Amino acid sequence: MAKNARVQPVALVVDDDAGLRKFGEMMVEAAGFRPETAASGVEALAMIQRINPAVVLLDLQMPGKDGIDVMHGMAAAKCTAKLVIFSGNDRRTLEVSAEIARQRGLTVVASFKKPVAADKLRQVLNGLSLELCPFDEARLRECLEQDLLRLHYQPKIDLATREICGVEALLRCQDATGRVISPESILAIAEQCGAVDEISHAIFASAIGQRRDWSRAGLDLGMAVNLSARGAMNPDLPDRLFDLCVKAEVPPEAITVELTETAVMNDSLLAMETLVRLRLRGFELSIDDFGTGYSSLVRLQQLPFSELKIDKSFVTTRQKSPENSVIIRTLAQLAQNLDLKCVVEGVEDEVTLDFVASLGCNAAQGYFVAPALPPDGIPRFVKEWHTRQKWQRNRNARQQQQVQNPPQQASQAAAE
Repeated sequence: MAKNARVQPVALVVDDDAGLRKFGEMMVEAAGFRPETAASGVEALAMIQRINPAVVLLDLQMPGKDGIDVMHGMAAAKCTAKLVIFSGNDRRTLEVSAEIARQRGLTVVASFKKPVAADKLRQVLNGLSLELCPFDEARLRECLEQDLLRLHYQPKIDLATREICGVEALLRCQDATGRVISPESILAIAEQCGAVDEISHAIFASAIGQRRDWSRAGLDLGMAVNLSARGAMNPDLPDRLFDLCVKAEVPPEAITVELTETAVMNDSLLAMETLVRLRLRGFELSIDDFGTGYSSLVRLQQLPFSELKIDKSFVTTRQKSPENSVIIRTLAQLAQNLDLKCVVEGVEDEVTLDFVASLGCNAAQGYFVAPALPPDGIPRFVKEWHTRQKWQRNRNARQQQQVQNPPQQASQAAAE
């Protein structure tokens, strides 16, 4: 199906700078809008009457009719478009201009000082796109039919050896219009329409198949895959996953099934049985985002987890909130006392990496190591990481040798 098979809302980009018009056009198209552009205020007002845009991206400073004139004309035409304004002027000018628009009855959703940060504009546009054309069951079905669900993989390092030891499979999706859809949105709709088991099976099949392909290429990595709360209630799950592993010739011990803390709060005998049977089949079992929910320590002890994963919300704010270091230390000690492996997510700098390693944590992941990568990026990344670590070890060895065997005096060296 073509991207524009559905009726797309229109976004009008108004700027006298051709380069910025092109930038805006690319951004709105990536968010799922049909882009239109205008090079002047006069052209913009004429187009607004004709195309009835859902969103207008408006530069304030233009020759002839400026952005204020355009806002006046939009108000007079009773235009209901959401308004995003830009200016190279100071922040105060932007704020007053936005207030003028609101006073005239227009809806201002964002204002940006040039140069515009692409990630912030993308966030606003994606939000507007989902507001105007919500991601629903029909769009989810399109994604499934067109195979638009993808997995990216975030590397993990063994904190003892500093080598890559595994990856976590993370869901990524762009719908048929090209919009980026969050995993949370996908799973929420899947819950509503009863497609959770279908999506879970597709995700596990893809992840296990990828693990097989890497193994055949000589790269054996642990594979962690997230499971929804509803998935834990499926008594057929252990057999289905085991069959996938058998067909792909992947040992179940290489697969870690991750469940969030809130997913295991339900004191369901069926869920307990499912988790136990996963362990009996050989799968590792991780409690994800630990410390963010309300499950008791008794509940943690009752379930057959082999791994505890410390949530990134504690890790990324550790230096700003010193008490979070205490929480991380406590959770790491808890994992050790319960004979669980401890994985830390959200590691974004070397100081944090060294800190969690000093606590005896087993593995870590985060932007300091790498973001989530497409499948073909993992082998290359592992090779480059191995090369960097080998170079680092050699450098450390040379430095240690110099400390143990200091160089002779310069005069002696010169004499030789």
